[in-house]
Amino acid sequence: MPSLHDLITAVRAAAEGEPDAMITLTHHSDDSKWAQLLPEQINLSYPFCQSPTDLIAERNFPHNEKADAGLWDAGLFADFNTSSMTVDQLVQFLDAYLAAAFGTSSLDDFAVSFDVAERGTITAESKSEFLRKIVELKRYFEGRPNRN
Repeated sequence: MPSLHDLITAVRAAAEGEPDAMITLTHHSDDSKWAQLLPEQINLSYPFCQSPTDLIAERNFPHNEKADAGLWDAGLFADFNTSSMTVDQLVQFLDAYLAAAFGTSSLDDFAVSFDVAERGTITAESKSEFLRKIVELKRYFEGRPNRN
C-alpha cells in the first residue's frame, strides 16, 4: 500500500499533464468517510458542526495556518486549499485530520482510487436538493443504484 506521501506526490506530479487528477480515499467499512486529494486542494467528509478553520486551530492540527478552508457544510464536507503546503506538511495535516474525523489514518482502512475530477454543473432549487443530487451522482459513478 502506498503511503500518504506517495499519494500526494503522485497527484501533484500528475497535475502537470492532467490538472484534474484526483486520488480518492474511501473508508472500507463506512463510505461516508472519504477524502479527495487534488493537486492544490483536499475535499473531505466533515462530521463536525464547528467551522473547519476554528476546528483545525483548536485541535492544533499541524500546519493548520496553511490550510485555507473553503466551502463546507456542517456534518457533510469541507474543502481546503493546500497549495501553500509542502508534501510533508500536507501529510502531517491529513494524518491528524483522518485520525480525528474517521478514527484512523491507516491507509489499510481505505480503498484508494486514482481518478480525473469530473467537471460540470448541478442545478438545484435548494441545498437539500443539491446534496441529494451529489449523492445520486456519487452512486452513479460507483455503479450503485440510487435510492428513491
